[in-house]
Amino acid sequence: TAPTLAINSPAQNAVLSGTAFVSVSATGQNSDISEIRLFLDALPVAVAVGTSSLFYRFDTTLVALGAHQLTATAVDYAQNT
Repeated sequence: TAPTLAINSPAQNAVLSGTAFVSVSATGQNSDISEIRLFLDALPVAVAVGTSSLFYRFDTTLVALGAHQLTATAVDYAQNT
C-alpha cells in the first residue's frame, strides 16, 4: 500500500513571497518511510531520507513571478510509492 502523503504548508493556491516554509509529511501503511522528495514545477528541490517529514525553505525570489506547482512523493522501506 502506498504511503499517505500531505503537503502541510503552504496551503493550496497560496500566494507566496520572500522565504516560504514548506512542510511535507508521510505515513507508511505497511512500513516506515524511507524517503520523501519535493518538486517545484516537476524539478527536484529537496529530499529527506529515513524520516517521515521534510522541511524546505523556498526562496521565492529565485523563481519567475507567476504560478508554480509544489508536489511531493514518498517511498516506504517496502518500496511502495
